[in-house]
Amino acid sequence: MPYAICRVAKIKTAQAGAAKTAHNYRQRETPNADTERKPLNREYINTAERNYWELATERIQEAGAKVRHDSVRGVEVLLTASPEAFKRQADGTPHDWHGSQWAEANIAFLKGKFGEQNVVSCTLHQDELTPHFHAVVVPITADGRLSAKDVFNPKTLRALQTEYAEAMKPFGMERGVEHSRAKHEVMRHVYGAQERSRGELATLTKPEPATRLRIEGPSALDLVNLSKWRADQEARLNAELARQLAAANERASKAASIAQDSASAKDREKTLARQLASVEGTKTKEIGRRESFEG
Repeated sequence: MPYAICRVAKIKTAQAGAAKTAHNYRQRETPNADTERKPLNREYINTAERNYWELATERIQEAGAKVRHDSVRGVEVLLTASPEAFKRQADGTPHDWHGSQWAEANIAFLKGKFGEQNVVSCTLHQDELTPHFHAVVVPITADGRLSAKDVFNPKTLRALQTEYAEAMKPFGMERGVEHSRAKHEVMRHVYGAQERSRGELATLTKPEPATRLRIEGPSALDLVNLSKWRADQEARLNAELARQLAAANERASKAASIAQDSASAKDREKTLARQLASVEGTKTKEIGRRESFEG
């Protein structure tokens, strides 16, 4: 079952806000993005594509919250899932997830979790390997304070992972367990698929022994009509050659399919290795983050 993935990153300076704005709206070159699929990206809140730092500052002023010199004004929340959650169309092209129930559920989750007024931007990216949302949340507490420490801390982050996975259950996604073993279990399945692929490829690409085609000499009866005999022999040879060609094409097709699956497995391996660490969030990592969320 695919994993629901959620991770966060603080926006602590105006420079960081400008950089994230430029990246998410593709205002600068993005090497890992497909330019042909850029039109499929969508912004649901900040349609004017304004600077994140400015949006956060306006929301803080609107809430009447005090700002310290080291306050975290915004937090970027990334929402996605492991790649197998996003099935492709019959011709192999990706779906457009804009307007889907999955997209609507993500937007509703963000607004319900953090408060609609505190979600100042929500962008769907579909020009990278896996569809995902980037949302910018201003960490205003229920009592009107600006505090990333209270809104995003080890305890609330664990709850966020659980609640997001629960919201994604209707789409066949689940939460990663809170220990690193989950990562190894998923990776074991990926490696297992790759090993099976290697074995199947080895079998399919093993040279087939040549089938010798024999032509027996014409009988006395065949000599009466040699042209018919020649036509019969040609038909027999052509039928056998067609059979061998069809078998070879089938093996080549299977080999190509397995090779493609193997390449996808390698992509999943890299993606899972990067993303599962975030979705699981080991205790030591979360503890290490605690001080960075002060303020």
